[in-house]
Amino acid sequence: MTRRSIVAGAAWTAPLVVAAASAPLAAASLTTAGCLPTGTLFNAGSNGRLLSGTLLGTELLGGLLAGLTGAPTQLSGNTVQADNTSPLDGVIDLLSGVLQIVTGPQSLGLLNQRSYANQYGTTDGASGAVANDGLIALTPAQSELTLGNLDLTKVFTQLGTLIGAPVAADLLNSLTDLDLDIGAVAGRTYANVLCVPPQTVVGTPPAPTVTAGSVSEAFRGATAPPVTVQPPAGGIQRQYILSHLRAKVTSDVVGALGTALQTTIPVNLPVSTQAIFDVLAGIPLLSGLVAALGGAAALNVTATVDLAALTAAPIGGANSPLRLDLTAGTVTVDLAPLLNTPDGKTFNNLPGNTRLFADLPLPTNAVVAALNTLVEDIITRLAGSINISITASVLGGLTTVAITGTLAQFLAGPTGGASAVIRVAGLPLNLTPILGTLLGGLAGVVAGTVRSLLAPNGTLNAIFDPLNNLLSLLFTALANVLVITVNAQNDGSTKDPFRSVRVPLPAGGTIPAAENFRVFETAALQVGAIGFLNLLNLFVARGTSGPNPLRP
Repeated sequence: MTRRSIVAGAAWTAPLVVAAASAPLAAASLTTAGCLPTGTLFNAGSNGRLLSGTLLGTELLGGLLAGLTGAPTQLSGNTVQADNTSPLDGVIDLLSGVLQIVTGPQSLGLLNQRSYANQYGTTDGASGAVANDGLIALTPAQSELTLGNLDLTKVFTQLGTLIGAPVAADLLNSLTDLDLDIGAVAGRTYANVLCVPPQTVVGTPPAPTVTAGSVSEAFRGATAPPVTVQPPAGGIQRQYILSHLRAKVTSDVVGALGTALQTTIPVNLPVSTQAIFDVLAGIPLLSGLVAALGGAAALNVTATVDLAALTAAPIGGANSPLRLDLTAGTVTVDLAPLLNTPDGKTFNNLPGNTRLFADLPLPTNAVVAALNTLVEDIITRLAGSINISITASVLGGLTTVAITGTLAQFLAGPTGGASAVIRVAGLPLNLTPILGTLLGGLAGVVAGTVRSLLAPNGTLNAIFDPLNNLLSLLFTALANVLVITVNAQNDGSTKDPFRSVRVPLPAGGTIPAAENFRVFETAALQVGAIGFLNLLNLFVARGTSGPNPLRP
């Protein structure tokens, strides 16, 4: 296992410990029957842990790697308040590459672990993209951030070994590598103990508020929407960020698809001359030209494509759930657009304990829809490499047509750079009023030709069958082997991923009977093995408030 150090720096504050005051701060009178008396004090506690839980049977504790303990705070004696900050820097490599995390500069608040507690029961635990004041925020200038990746090839393989039966065997036989790429994350739990009027001292962090411009998504070229704060539930406020989850598959299937595309798409596209003529005939201003041409036979139409563009860079548009890199032999599945999250880009603003592929189910015909989008991405990629020429010369050269350019130029309209010159009876036509309509119509015919080759029921669509099968195996494994929970919370429901995880109570003091005084958990992400949480139950960006025992 590669060990990495946690480096302390000047960008964060030292733990704050304040001596007990001679008397508690003034408090309002209690009005709720059965509540604790005004001035009740607590040895409150909290923690922020970036990584915790169980990874392939190994509990993630400080003994495994420095820093996994997080930044715990637990009051004792007469301490009024305290906080703890444990930022992370460097590379985290757990279990020989099963989980790899690359941290960023802490001055930007990218990866941090922090906690706060005061004697009046206000607690705040947070980790991930968390500033020292407890606020969750990322600036657009930080661009898209990736926390790291979970090697699912190793996870499935080692799970099978631990269980004694193969896991996702068909999928593993179809690929050489599978990683779950985890984006920018943060989790925070902020609590005021119930029944005791909230009291603060100088240094109490502010409660969560809406965070504007939370994550800049360079992959999509747009800033994600603000992260909202869920309404407080009994004095408990939870907040999280999860910018993206992407499954990156390396497989010979992708390389074979690249070869198939380059060998089966004809260099000379079979564009219908009649369809081109019909575009001309559909524009009233060109009625004289159409009459002079007499029919499609008078046209010379070519559309040639340079297929090298397919491997020039990864293929994938701004709204595509698939990103294809034919050179590297990888397909990256962006789960947010695939599963139709609220913004279609991130996993922000989801209800507590949202399970992927269950609460956010895989849409019907999702694989077909994703491949259809991929076909459109391929057309977009080839557009600059498809050269179109439409010419004609009749009546002794008095009536001529010369329309040339790339498909991309045609799609860009009148200002895209395509050339269009039409003469009728020796006189040039003013095409300005209809140039956009003309180029758009012609572009539609050429793009439609490529679409008819590759789309479902297209003559070449069978080349996508191996990728279709690979994606189906992937989604089956993600849905049936793993439980992936976003905005994980210990809410006591049947979906509570913390049911088997209990924070030990501190020595001394008692916990009031009401559960409000116990422990509250929030994690941006949980990844577990269905039926085997004792082997895999990983929490990422976890914030813990509590426990809050009464001060002896």
